[in-house]
Amino acid sequence: MSESGAGPAPEPARPAPRRGEVRVRRAPRYSRFLVVGAFAGVLAALVLTSTFPISEDFGFGPTFVVLTLFLVPAGMVLGTVVALVLDRSLSRRGRTLGIEDDGAGGDDAGGDAASDDPQPGPADRR
Repeated sequence: MSESGAGPAPEPARPAPRRGEVRVRRAPRYSRFLVVGAFAGVLAALVLTSTFPISEDFGFGPTFVVLTLFLVPAGMVLGTVVALVLDRSLSRRGRTLGIEDDGAGGDDAGGDAASDDPQPGPADRR
């Protein structure tokens, strides 16, 4: 039997690359600001409870708990406001980068992403 000798199959035509722009900026992690604000509220409640004289009707514990119930949410709100102001100022410092999509689809064109990346990722930095 003879082969037709057509050779390898031709590759499908790729669409023309698309170009665009992307805005890249840093953003604060809101959860960390919330936790720091809550900690600041507890610390403020402790300082206020220790600074002022304690009533005979109430002890140190109940006074601290009541102040904590008010100051922890206040600290969290303050931490969120700080994060929003920081986010607003960082958004002005963002820069615009040009991108090009080659239309190949997927994140990687056939290689192993772990072997192509010379820098260790966050999981590798322990």
